[in-house]
Amino acid sequence: MLIMLPFNTKWGLGWGGGNYYGKGIDAVEKDLLAGTPLTALAERHRDFLIHSLNKDELAKLMQMLHDAGIGPFAQMIGDQSKQGY
Repeated sequence: MLIMLPFNTKWGLGWGGGNYYGKGIDAVEKDLLAGTPLTALAERHRDFLIHSLNKDELAKLMQMLHDAGIGPFAQMIGDQSKQGY
């Protein structure tokens, strides 16, 4: 276990320190604050957020975060053409 510790630490710092996770969350927040519509957010960021869901399922979950006033999702705008999310 001690042999793997430096490798695991390096991987963890890369994931959370601005590489995969940092870039992904920055892109999501940038689009949220720019007023990107819900379906576009779900389509653009599905692979980063929850790749196992289709974009419609992700959009519903994001709408739930918006409705609950959670973090930057509170500022998200819905799609004018779709009702029921």
